[in-house]
Amino acid sequence: MNTYLKLEYTNSCDLGEIPYSVIDDLVFVIYLDADVSETFEEYEEEGEENGYKEFTPTFRRTTKKYKIKTDLLPEHLIDALQRMKLHDTITLTFNTGQVETINHVTIETDYPFDDRYAKAVITFDIGEKVVVGKCC
Repeated sequence: MNTYLKLEYTNSCDLGEIPYSVIDDLVFVIYLDADVSETFEEYEEEGEENGYKEFTPTFRRTTKKYKIKTDLLPEHLIDALQRMKLHDTITLTFNTGQVETINHVTIETDYPFDDRYAKAVITFDIGEKVVVGKCC
């Protein structure tokens, strides 16, 4: 049994050939030798300004975010991760076997040596982890 994270998405449009794991013609799978390294919370406040240009928050949305940091990945895997962001249905299988649909995926890349290998930081949230509460 492997201990890799597994990212899976369905290709609903023609993106051309992609040189990595393909199941059927439409399901793409990316295995990363990584783990979810960090969790953090992101806050967003909504409200309105009063007549004195002071912001009065009415509620706060808290989203639990997750972060994956990879080691060096070849260019075709970076391309696969970037294409993954174009799709609405992305599932992540954790090393524990737990499967979740992930949302709001962002991918930051760093090319430390040349343009053929990069490190990636993947940030996402899981839909049910949003808490909305009255504020102040």
